[in-house]
Amino acid sequence: MDSAARHGRVDMLAYLHAHTSEGWSVMAMNEAAGYGHLSCVQWLHANKDHNAALLKEGENDLENDAAKAVLLEELFGGDDEYDEPFDETAFTSELPYIPDLEFIDEEHFDRAHLDHDVVEDKVMLGPLDIAASKGQLAVVQWLHGAGYPCTTYAMDSAVGNGHLECFKWLAAHRAEGCTTLGMDVAAENGHLEIVRYLHEHRAEGCTYDAMNHAARNGHLDVVAFLHAYRREGCTTAAIDGAAENGHLEVVQWLFRHREEGCTTEAMDKAASKGHLDVVRWLHFDAHQQCTTCAMDCAAENGHLEVVQFLHEQRSEGCTTEAMDTAAFQGHLEVVQWLHAHRTEGCTEHAIDGAAENGHLAVVEWLHWNRAEGCTTDAMDRAARNGHLSVVQFLHSNRHEGCVECVEVITTIGAGCTVHAIDRAAGNGYLATVQWLVEHRDEGFTGAAYEQADDYGYNNVIQYLTSLQEAEDALEDEDIVNTTY
Repeated sequence: MDSAARHGRVDMLAYLHAHTSEGWSVMAMNEAAGYGHLSCVQWLHANKDHNAALLKEGENDLENDAAKAVLLEELFGGDDEYDEPFDETAFTSELPYIPDLEFIDEEHFDRAHLDHDVVEDKVMLGPLDIAASKGQLAVVQWLHGAGYPCTTYAMDSAVGNGHLECFKWLAAHRAEGCTTLGMDVAAENGHLEIVRYLHEHRAEGCTYDAMNHAARNGHLDVVAFLHAYRREGCTTAAIDGAAENGHLEVVQWLFRHREEGCTTEAMDKAASKGHLDVVRWLHFDAHQQCTTCAMDCAAENGHLEVVQFLHEQRSEGCTTEAMDTAAFQGHLEVVQWLHAHRTEGCTEHAIDGAAENGHLAVVEWLHWNRAEGCTTDAMDRAARNGHLSVVQFLHSNRHEGCVECVEVITTIGAGCTVHAIDRAAGNGYLATVQWLVEHRDEGFTGAAYEQADDYGYNNVIQYLTSLQEAEDALEDEDIVNTTY
């Protein structure tokens, strides 16, 4: 029913309500409100008491399951590694109401550098908040009339996303008000006229994030306005962010009109993104510095011209990460250039990474031209990812092989063992499994069957079963021969 509400299907809501007993979660109302489906909002409101009776004890579980998935996706992007600090302004995107944060382990907040109270303030959102964030004025007006509450997020997100009329209506009819986040996000999104309106008609003001984020996104007109009319200013993050995203005009303007300057992040990030014009200007005109990260990251992302410029004009150099990561990403031309012009070299991770991603040409070149070699990870990971041609090359030309048994320690401390064939089987790569069976002697374990079965790779299961049957037949024959 949540999906029906999201797509504006009142007819489907009525049908499911009449013929099923699952009910719907608070997500349904938020989705309908956010997408402007007023008729669905009205239907859900009219039937909410019956829905509450249907859900009973199961309501919290239903809400929490949906909420957990959405919150973790919003916070962490589905990634298992949380390397970057959390940016509060990310919460100006549409978030559904989440009734309870207790089901989320505190370690998730810690790993993402999150403050539990800040998150709670941001996610306790109802349908009026969501409708306002999407500029659904008709829905906002109806929900207001029906007595629904909202938070400061309603006005902040409305104005931040460019919905000025919705903001004005809320200002005239609601008492929650807004915060500095409104102008901050309006500036970030380049809404100059809204920034001007807030400056002239509201007292909340903004923070230095307004200019920082406007600069990062290349909104020079907003940056200039904030500089002329506001006192909050910016930090070094303004030029750093503008440089990272290639906004040379903004970088130049900030250097001419502001005194904050930048950090080595400016040239490092500009180099990593391939913005050679920004790198050149920072070097020749602004006389800024960088670190080895500049060349390392430029190499990783395949920006050979930037690598060459840094090599010729700068003294920071690079590390083995440059060639290792360039190989991992398949940038053979960069690998070759670094080999010819730099002395840092690479490590065995170069072939390991190239093999893992199936970059056969890189694997071959490194094998014939470098002496670092690889580890057993090369064949294991190539097999796991189904890169048969890489596995074949490594088998014929390298001696490391694949490990018979690799221990994997998970984040909760438990361990398991896997084989190269197990991994290939688990990913459905039948040709790779067949080749490994025929050419390698490490064998496989029951995990190969289990993983293939879990993901429905019937062809792999049939092949492995045929091998087992053949082996059993040979054992039976040996027993018979031994008996007689």
